[in-house]
Amino acid sequence: MIRLELRPGLPTRIRAMSSVQVESSTRRLLTMAWLKRVFRLPAQESSIGLVLILCVICMSCMSIALVWQAQIIANQREAIQWLEQFKFGG
Repeated sequence: MIRLELRPGLPTRIRAMSSVQVESSTRRLLTMAWLKRVFRLPAQESSIGLVLILCVICMSCMSIALVWQAQIIANQREAIQWLEQFKFGG
């Protein structure tokens, strides 16, 4: 006979864990209150422009890094093919 083990549903597990005092860094009351206060403020035009400029610079750096990595991978492929020809003679 196959015995099925029933696991408690998510709300039951949450209630069972509520007695344990495990506090995540993002669930602290001060952190959450600060996040609510910061994200309720209206964004200013100057800060939006600054963030957009920062995003463009970061994206540019990431695209340069991607091209650089592609060149490295291509060079590795050539080196691997050379080693295969050298080892196996063909």
